[in-house]
Amino acid sequence: MSGFEIGTTPRILLAKPGMDGHNRGIQVVARALRDAGFEVIYLGIRRRPQEIVEAAVQEDVDLLGLSMLSGRTWRSWGKWRLSSREEIAVVYRS
Repeated sequence: MSGFEIGTTPRILLAKPGMDGHNRGIQVVARALRDAGFEVIYLGIRRRPQEIVEAAVQEDVDLLGLSMLSGRTWRSWGKWRLSSREEIAVVYRS
C-alpha cells in the first residue's frame, strides 16, 4: 500500500456504507475505473465501516472509494478508520 508504481495495476475497493441503497453511480464509477486499468473490488451496498476497513486491508488495496448519501455514516467513519494500522487513501463522495 505504498501508492501506485509504474507497471503495476492499481487496486481500488469501492463500497456503499450505511443504509443507502442507490448504487447506479458507484457502478458507473467502477466500470470507468476498470476501463482505465484499475483492478476494482466492489463490496456492494449497506456495508458497515468495519467490514469495509477489514476488506481493504485484506485485499491490500491502494485506494478506497466510498459513496453515500447520508453524512451520518461519514461522521462515524473516522473511528473505524483509526482501527486499521494500514495507510489507505480514501476518496469520499456524498
